[in-house]
Amino acid sequence: MRKEDREFLKDLQHEMLNQDTVGQADPRFWVVMQTVRDYWVDDNVDGICIYDKDGSESAFEGELEELPDWLKENFDEIVKCEYDGISIEIVCEDENKCFIGDIAETENFLEEYAPGQYSICNYRDREEIAENTMFLTLRECNEHIKKNGYHYNKPHSYAMTAWRSPQIERLYKILQNTDWENIYMNNTWINIKEKLPEPKKWCWIWFDYGNGEGCCEKMYLTTTGKWMKNALSQVKEEYVEYIKAWQPYYEPEPYKNNS
Repeated sequence: MRKEDREFLKDLQHEMLNQDTVGQADPRFWVVMQTVRDYWVDDNVDGICIYDKDGSESAFEGELEELPDWLKENFDEIVKCEYDGISIEIVCEDENKCFIGDIAETENFLEEYAPGQYSICNYRDREEIAENTMFLTLRECNEHIKKNGYHYNKPHSYAMTAWRSPQIERLYKILQNTDWENIYMNNTWINIKEKLPEPKKWCWIWFDYGNGEGCCEKMYLTTTGKWMKNALSQVKEEYVEYIKAWQPYYEPEPYKNNS
C-alpha cells in the first residue's frame, strides 16, 4: 500500500470517528436533500403559480400574501391592492371591487382583466434526496453543496443509515478499526522481540504454545506493558511468555498460516 493511500485512510478514519453523528446510527452516510415543487395539487398547498402563456414562463410563484406586489406591477388599472391576513382586497379604476382568497378567485380576476393570458395552479413543496449523492463524511457533503449548490434547490446535508447492509457494515468496521499507520498489506506477523505495538491500540496477538498449537486473539498493550483483552480482563502472567507476534487490527481475523 502506498504511503499516500495509508495517509488518506488514516485521515478518513479519524474524521469518521470524530465527526458529529447528528444522532444517526452507524453505518451512517450523508446525501444532499433538496426542495422539489409539485404543481397542480389539491391539498397541503404551499402557494400558487401563475403561468404566462404569451411568454411561456412562470410569471409568479409564491404565497397569497406576496401576490399584491405582482398584481400592482402588472395591472395598471389597480388603484388599491392590500392583503389583510386572510384575503386580498382589490379596487380598480372602474370602481370594481373584489376579494381574492383562493386560487379560484385569483383565476376569475385574471380572466376579467387579462383574458386568456394566464393559467394558474396550486403548488406544494417537499424535500427529496438528490440523485447520485453519497458521502462518508459530513464535511465533504457540505463542501460539495458549497461548490455545486447551483445544481440543487435549497440543498442541505442529510444523514442516513445503511440499514441491514452487512457488506457496508463490515466495510465501515474495517475503515474505522484498522491501524492504517502500521498496516501491512501482506498481513505478516511482527515479532514481539523486534517491535511492540503502539499502546492502547487494538491488534491481533499470536500465542504460540510450542507444541504445534496456537491461537489468535484481539487485545491491546497498556502504557505499563500489560496485555489486555478488554478494559477489565488482563492476560495472566503465565500466558504472556507465549505471546510471540502481533499484527495491526483488521477484519476478518487472521489465521495461523499467515505467520
